[in-house]
Amino acid sequence: MGQPKKREAEAVIETKNNQTRNGDEKMKKLIKFFKDEEGVVMIEYALIAALIGVALILTLGLVTNALEDIFGRIISALENA
Repeated sequence: MGQPKKREAEAVIETKNNQTRNGDEKMKKLIKFFKDEEGVVMIEYALIAALIGVALILTLGLVTNALEDIFGRIISALENA
């Protein structure tokens, strides 16, 4: 094998090694990204807070209607007494 061909082969091998290293680094970053749960926890808290808010709004609506009905009956009973 001549010198130019040997250098060309070495350059190809070096390029492949660099591509493999870069691919490994990218894969490690991707795995790290998927293992990172910090943002996920914040989203879960936001969803729980939203769910609690919706439950409170619905509950307060039902309680308000029930209280209006109860006080309406009391007012009617007092007016008729």
